[in-house]
This record gives sequence, structure tokens and C-alpha cells, in this order.
Amino acid sequence: ILGGLWADVSWGRFWGWDPKEVWALISLLVYLAILHGRYAGWFNHFGMIFGTVLGASAIVMSWYGVNFVLPKFSSSGTVGLHSYGEGSGGLGWIVAFVVVEWTFLAIATRKFKTKTK
Repeated sequence: ILGGLWADVSWGRFWGWDPKEVWALISLLVYLAILHGRYAGWFNHFGMIFGTVLGASAIVMSWYGVNFVLPKFSSSGTVGLHSYGEGSGGLGWIVAFVVVEWTFLAIATRKFKTKTK
């Protein structure tokens, strides 16, 4: 809330639908859904595994994707007001992280299906 008030004073707006703001909101909503689903009984242990991998992917997109991936699809080379963090980045490391996370999810899915049969 304080960040929004600061933005209103500094930039004249509370929320601007900037890609960085939107992906921060998406990350927050993903984790909110995971926690709510767990306490409401919507997810079992496998659902939590899937949710945490999805949440980690949302965080990677929020931190890395907005600064390094989305500008590649923009004609100006920048995206939004929060387009800081220029550079080549460690795309290989990010891709490796996402591949490892989703491989872990595939292994967990296979193990879960084998256990339930």
C-alpha cells in the first residue's frame, strides 16, 4: 500500500498497468491462490508441488522476463516505466532453472500417478 501511495505522489498515479507492476501482481495472486487453495482444501500435496513450481515460474518472469525477455518483443527495446536492469543477463541460467523446475514437476507427476494406481 505504501508503494502505491509513493507512486501516486511521485508519478501522479497509484497503478499504471506497467508490465513490472502487472507481473508483480500476477506473482502475488499465484501465491495467494496457492495458499488459499491449501488451507481451503482444494489442493493435496501434489497440488502444492504444482503450485510452487508455477509460483517460482511467475517470480522468474516478474524479475527476469520483464527486464530481459519482453524488451526483445518491443520496437523501442524497453518495456514500461520500470525498464531497468539492462544488459545481456544470464539467459542460459534462467532457462536451466525453469527446465529443472518443470522437470521436477514432471517427475513428481509421474511418481504421484504411480502411487495412486
